[in-house]
Amino acid sequence: MQKSSRYNTIHGGISLILLTFIILSLVSFAALSIVSARADARLTEKYKEQTQNYYSAHNQAQLFLRALCEDGIAQDPEITRRFPCGEHLELVVTAVREADGFYRLVSEKTESTVIYDYDSTLPVIK
Repeated sequence: MQKSSRYNTIHGGISLILLTFIILSLVSFAALSIVSARADARLTEKYKEQTQNYYSAHNQAQLFLRALCEDGIAQDPEITRRFPCGEHLELVVTAVREADGFYRLVSEKTESTVIYDYDSTLPVIK
């Protein structure tokens, strides 16, 4: 009987390395996708709150102008009023009285209520 010599070796060198690289790439891309989706969800929630606050202030401004027109008490030619629009914003509305007694909206803008304290001094080294 003749003995045949067989070597039990694993012939997976390059393919095993390539498969490992592909699996690690897929796992890292999946993790990045989850992180990105969570960041997008937080940003969407922030924009939702900001939009709700803006439209709430806008509705208050419209009700204020309507009350001015219905009461007829205000005789000012121009009225500027600020309405809170979230934690750090205000809606500034300017209306002008027309000849028929109604107020026409001239300007509407949002302004930040955050006050920044800038340091204007420059250190000089002598």
